[in-house]
Amino acid sequence: MNTISEHYLQAGRSSTSHKTLASLAQGACETLRARVAENKSTPVRLLKILSRDACRDVRISVASNPATPTSVLCALATDNNPDVRFSMAENHNLSTAILIRLAADENPYVALRAERTLETNDRIEKNKGELNMSASTIERTFRRMLHKNGRLNKNDASELRKMILADGYFSKSERKLVSQSIENDLLDDPASEIFLDLLLQNCPKQSHDQAIA
Repeated sequence: MNTISEHYLQAGRSSTSHKTLASLAQGACETLRARVAENKSTPVRLLKILSRDACRDVRISVASNPATPTSVLCALATDNNPDVRFSMAENHNLSTAILIRLAADENPYVALRAERTLETNDRIEKNKGELNMSASTIERTFRRMLHKNGRLNKNDASELRKMILADGYFSKSERKLVSQSIENDLLDDPASEIFLDLLLQNCPKQSHDQAIA
């Protein structure tokens, strides 16, 4: 086995030490750096460095890694290279909030791909019985607001809050959308306060009981 092949295997192994991964990530070979970037065992600090790599394929690998933190994914969602953003737009495991942001991308191919991914995810959740009609309407409204303004303002958040609570039920999918909106910085400060209050005032009973216990 030649050295490149051996290093490639090392870069993809979960058992490879962080020190070795760091050494491979600093090498001149783009293929090896991309392999390290897609390794689920690669430490976050190294993923952050690789997310700024000059090679597009390395950044794409970081974006596809389930271990990549939300803050890094948010930065990659605005990457200068549309190929990076397109690769994220077709990732069905990406958070709804980031996909919604990509659906408003200036590049029509990225935006359309993100829309299709969201639609597919909606169908999958509906088949599982996890997405009701109200949640689907709220998600579409959220997309429209984000596409129009870039970030949600206080009025947007207030309108969505009313829609969410209209049926007296704060569903799992609605809670997920609200949480991801906060985590992915899709709201201005007043809007964040409204969504945070919505989460805190409507905690699931199970979580409340566990907190007391």
